[in-house]
Amino acid sequence: MIREHLTEHAGLPVVEFLDAEAEEHYLHLAGTRPGSGRGTRPRSSEHVRMEEAREDPGSVAWRLRLAGYAEEFVPYLDRFVAEVDTSRVSALVIGDWGLEDDCEVPSVDARDALVRHADAFPALRSLFLGDITFEENEISWIHQCDLAPLLDAYPRLEELTVRGVGETYGGGETLSLAVGGHRSLRSLTVQSGGLPGRVVREIVAADLPALERLELWLGVADYGGDTVVEDLAPLLRG
Repeated sequence: MIREHLTEHAGLPVVEFLDAEAEEHYLHLAGTRPGSGRGTRPRSSEHVRMEEAREDPGSVAWRLRLAGYAEEFVPYLDRFVAEVDTSRVSALVIGDWGLEDDCEVPSVDARDALVRHADAFPALRSLFLGDITFEENEISWIHQCDLAPLLDAYPRLEELTVRGVGETYGGGETLSLAVGGHRSLRSLTVQSGGLPGRVVREIVAADLPALERLELWLGVADYGGDTVVEDLAPLLRG
């Protein structure tokens, strides 16, 4: 699963919104193919898929990730909102938000940008935060942040998947799901190399009346996994 990027999410095919560097890369590759012609702007298969998806933005799950660093994540998301009718987007997949530059960069900028654009995504029902392969960054190095503001900003979200937890060596941002309550969330998945008991207790304590599916990767102690049976006891008691 972590060897490759998602090709499907929320029952929809995943289509990537190309960042500036990926776009130039694919245009270069397309331009070197025989028959690409002169005087015309060559298009790769990735461009074709992206342009087709723009015609029906709700028919795909959009992946946003930095393939390179010609753009930063926040202006990249701004551009996505400007160029795609995001009012019809029901599923988002967020990949690398800038980890190649610094593997300890937490997801806080991505979170805050999604919160700021919440009004642009009225139909969003499914979100995957951290579609990052092990070649890009080990799961235990993916630094998430406090995601309660994200859930608060999207009260109609039905599915949330988070990959990574990541405590920075000097402290600072790390995953928190102390959301208190969420009326619509039906599925919650946390993929981790080591899930702190603190996070499990936050989830168990949350008021999630619609929740039907909960998947927690508890991981191992070497990566911060200190969850014990007592943390899960309220859940196991039903």
